[in-house]
Amino acid sequence: MTNFFKVILFAFLGVFAISCNKTSDIAEAAPPRPYAEQAPIDDAKIQEFFAKFHLEASAYNPLDDSNSYNVTFETADDANPAKLSIKKQYVETGKMMIKIVSVGGVEHKLYYLPFVNPDNDNGSSGTTVTSGKGDKPTVVDTIKVCYRGRLLDNTSFDNKERIPTVFSLRNLIQGWKEIFPLFGSGEADTTTYASTGVTLYRKYGAGVMFMPSALGYYNRVQTNMPAYSPLIFNFKLVGVNFSDDDYDWVDSRDEAYVSPGVYNFSKDTDGDGRPDYLDQDDDGDGYTTKDEIRKPTPLLTNQGTSAYYPFNPIADNPLTPTINESEPKGIPDKSGDGTTSTRLRRHLDSSAKPPYTTY
Repeated sequence: MTNFFKVILFAFLGVFAISCNKTSDIAEAAPPRPYAEQAPIDDAKIQEFFAKFHLEASAYNPLDDSNSYNVTFETADDANPAKLSIKKQYVETGKMMIKIVSVGGVEHKLYYLPFVNPDNDNGSSGTTVTSGKGDKPTVVDTIKVCYRGRLLDNTSFDNKERIPTVFSLRNLIQGWKEIFPLFGSGEADTTTYASTGVTLYRKYGAGVMFMPSALGYYNRVQTNMPAYSPLIFNFKLVGVNFSDDDYDWVDSRDEAYVSPGVYNFSKDTDGDGRPDYLDQDDDGDGYTTKDEIRKPTPLLTNQGTSAYYPFNPIADNPLTPTINESEPKGIPDKSGDGTTSTRLRRHLDSSAKPPYTTY
């Protein structure tokens, strides 16, 4: 019995010692630096990178999407027109864009460079797409993206340039949340897929972003990434999936819509404390949004194929000639108007209640 109690005692002391060490480690962790102190340091480092490196991007190739817009950085030589620094290439020419983002009450400069996509694979030779031709995601949506991440010493910490990866944008670092809603998504080339089984993408937004550490991981150490690291990502936004957080058949982005490109995810039509994109009865009239946007049945010719009205009318997709995706009406107001852009859609109008009998 004596030996038994000794074992218990030593085990207790071992756990106590480990616990003390962990507490000591936590106590010694340095607090994060003030944003006002770190922001100018990060910006100076990014400017130094712009002066030191030349940016080279592989050309757009509609037949080999994995090799389109992949980026390399080489030591710049401003005496050589083919090796100009990023400063000479893009900053001084006005092609480098800047978005000011406030974090902790301090303004941070987020730099981004959109690539121009010569969209010559769909019979419209000569047209260009600056930031993607498809819909732009919002911060609650899911994106499908090819990308590569680097530090300012030009080392790579993550490389998915050739592998489209799906992310929920709401769970990502602030820099991505700020940049991707500025770019349009692409579309899958269904013709190529049908003949080869390989999915290629076109018309997508592509570019490079240069972010200060406050919009990345700031004082948090990541694998192969020291604390306070400004980050570089080149990317291709090949696809987007729009979220419907409350499963009411209205995309969350549409429930937060204010004006083109402007969204308010705090929008609460009935003032019940739940924002519309999380509220299954947006106008508080006792009928769910899903019931209020359901079409009367039976559906007749030219009334679309979905059982529910889309937020806005939908044109037929010319890339699918055997399928008619057109929806002539969006969610109507209580008078039945489903096309006027300023209409008060009936799921937001407490005076408009089902049943609805006319399309």
